[in-house]
Amino acid sequence: MLYQLLKRKLTAVIILFIICLCIMLAISSKVKLIEDITQMFPSENGEKSVNDFLKNSNFSDRIVINLSANNANLVIPDTLVEFSNILADQLNTKFKNDIKSIDYTTNDSLFQEVLSIIKHNLPIFLETKDYFKIDTLLTQNAISEKIKENFITLTSPSGLALKDFIVNDPLGLNYIVFKKLNGFQLDENIELFDNHFVTKDKKNLLLFVNLKSKSSETVRNTAFFKQLDQEIKEITRNSNLNISYFGETAITTANAAQIRKNKKCLNCYF
Repeated sequence: MLYQLLKRKLTAVIILFIICLCIMLAISSKVKLIEDITQMFPSENGEKSVNDFLKNSNFSDRIVINLSANNANLVIPDTLVEFSNILADQLNTKFKNDIKSIDYTTNDSLFQEVLSIIKHNLPIFLETKDYFKIDTLLTQNAISEKIKENFITLTSPSGLALKDFIVNDPLGLNYIVFKKLNGFQLDENIELFDNHFVTKDKKNLLLFVNLKSKSSETVRNTAFFKQLDQEIKEITRNSNLNISYFGETAITTANAAQIRKNKKCLNCYF
């Protein structure tokens, strides 16, 4: 029945099909694919402030580069350290327009600044139970023992490095706060080796790269990661080391590239 009806109205059916097709093409041509993944999140009240933080936070503009050996059984931490220094210098030179800074060693000046803040604001960091601990450190016996301990330390090879620390805090009161700061450690699997960030098994070394661009600037980041991949391939060509990277910016850029690819396929289809 339906077939017979369509057959009699074949011309009208064809015209209707062409009209529907034109409407679909017109609608699809106006579809705007947004590459900024934060646009997918709600924009109401509290959610909007979270979105603003994600878009403006420097944390999201950082990538982590991981150095490791192709053969994990033959990895030498000193080799990773030496290679990381070379890699950081090359990246800073070749990508000075894209990289803001690279954090791959400890910052001694920052550590001294933390020491100064704790020293001049110690009561702010203390809790009620901490004052009972301080009472035990201020007894005559405790002070005598601490002075002897400081003397032994200062006359040992490590005394050169710990001199300022002991002079500024001879009774070790600031150590109470330092123990609390250990609770802010983001990953217990990360430690220091020759002032570099390595995993506990000493098989991976990490560099934290701060980019000048935002994670939402996918066109600029696509060009950067393409050049970075070429640089990594060149650096590791005759090396037994492996370089990989990860981070929100890398993921967002890869997703944006896939979206652009899908958009091209969609346009070709229609």
